[in-house]
Amino acid sequence: MIRNIKAITFLLLLAVLGSTVIGPLISFNNISPDFLMMVIVIVALAEGAFAATIVGFLIGIVLDISQPELMGLHALCCSLAGYSIGKLRGRLILDSVLVAGGLVAIAVLSYEMLYSLIGSGVVGNEFIRPFFTRTIPASIYSGLI
Repeated sequence: MIRNIKAITFLLLLAVLGSTVIGPLISFNNISPDFLMMVIVIVALAEGAFAATIVGFLIGIVLDISQPELMGLHALCCSLAGYSIGKLRGRLILDSVLVAGGLVAIAVLSYEMLYSLIGSGVVGNEFIRPFFTRTIPASIYSGLI
């Protein structure tokens, strides 16, 4: 059960603000940190797999509104990332900043990779070049932030 709905709502509002205002300001070569995935990781580490899956699904549905031809893909990928990180919660030492940054980088990398793999098959876009020029740098940048 989700215990801190007010805190999660506040984090979501901060993430939306970060994605729309701060992200474009600190982006380089059109690569910006993924603040929404950071919220999913924070919720997964604080609340567990169930809450992170729900938050990931809600974030994904909102993201899916902008791309109706791939409706549900963001929700699926964000939910899987939240569930996976939430299941890892009990097996990690969460006192380290490096662990949290690494989890964010892994979550962004897995989310972007899964989304790009499925999306490139549906829409017919290229996968390899964006993976190396956008996905990997975005995951590292998000982990560092």
